[in-house]
Amino acid sequence: MPVAEQKVVSVYQPDLLSVGVKQFTFKRSQRLLTARDYKNTFDKTVYRFSTPALLVLAAEKADMQPARLGLIAAKKHLKLAVERNRFKRIARESFRRNQQLLTGFDLVVLVKAGAKNASRQEIHQTLEKAWPYIVRKRDKQSKKDR
Repeated sequence: MPVAEQKVVSVYQPDLLSVGVKQFTFKRSQRLLTARDYKNTFDKTVYRFSTPALLVLAAEKADMQPARLGLIAAKKHLKLAVERNRFKRIARESFRRNQQLLTGFDLVVLVKAGAKNASRQEIHQTLEKAWPYIVRKRDKQSKKDR
């Protein structure tokens, strides 16, 4: 008579709220929603970060409110909806992870022609470089203004 195999199943499931996942959500208040929001960001852009794949524009807000993000992925540069959605998903993920760093900014991330050849990893790494760059520029500027 064969012996039944026993499977060891881990019953440990970390409580995601206690780990702090809740703080990295992407709420409606953290998105640029209207054409006016986008226009204000374009008109009041203070800092730019550009690569062949994307352009990040940052406008400072008067007070240190939570950062807001707008995404523009044109069909001209990413033909398939799957590609455009992938780009936006990567950008949102990176923004969520760095939102504490970016308080006081309205940000727009635009897709450029080089995005169609960029891998997921390259886009993620580029954004991970863009956020601290923008904050450093603001900090440098605020020290000059003192």
